[in-house]
Amino acid sequence: NPERPSSTLPATLISGMIENGSQTYIGSNRGLYRNQAGSNEVELITLLPRKASSAIKTMQVADGYLWLGGNDGMWQVAFGAQGIAADASATRAAFSDQLSDQRIVSFAIDQQKRLWIGTWNGLNIVDPASGKVEKILPDAKRTDGLAQSFISTLLVDRRGRIWVGTSGGGVHLWQGHNSQGQAAFRRFDSSNGMPNQIINQILQDK
Repeated sequence: NPERPSSTLPATLISGMIENGSQTYIGSNRGLYRNQAGSNEVELITLLPRKASSAIKTMQVADGYLWLGGNDGMWQVAFGAQGIAADASATRAAFSDQLSDQRIVSFAIDQQKRLWIGTWNGLNIVDPASGKVEKILPDAKRTDGLAQSFISTLLVDRRGRIWVGTSGGGVHLWQGHNSQGQAAFRRFDSSNGMPNQIINQILQDK
C-alpha cells in the first residue's frame, strides 16, 4: 500500500527473510522491515544513517548482529533485548571501502569466521580480526580461477566447504590457494553438463 510505506511491504523485490525469536526481518529493495509473530503488519526499520528506503540485497545473523549488504557496502546492526528498534542505528563496516565493489549481492560466514562477500565485480574474503580483505577478480586465463565477476550466491555447507555461484560462469567450489598463492576453485559449468551457467541460488539438501 503506497499510502502506508512504513507499515506495508513495498511492491518490489524481496531479497531475504530471517527469523530471530518471535520476529521476522524482511530485506527488500526499499529497505528493511520487521514482522512480529501473530501480526499481519510489518514495520519499516530506519537504520540511521542509511536512508530508510536503501536497498537490502543480502543479510545474515551472526554473534548478536544483523549483517546487511546493499549498494553502499556492508553494514552491522546490533540486536537488543527486544530485537532491533524501529529507529536503530547501523554501522558501516570499516572494511567496506576496501571491497572490490560497493554493490553487495551475496554474503556468507565460514567456519573460521571469515566473511565472504560477493559483489557485482568480484569476490572478497574478509578477516574480521585483522580487517584484511582478499579481493578475487575473474581470471579467464586460469582453469582454476574465478570465471565471472557477478557473485550471485554463496553457501557454506555442513562440511565447511564454500560454494560460489556466478551469473554466467556457473558454480565454483573453493579449493584454497594454489602454489602461486592465487585463489583457486573447482568449476562446475556447461562443460560438466550444467544446462545453464547463470546461478541464482545454491541451497543445501537436508
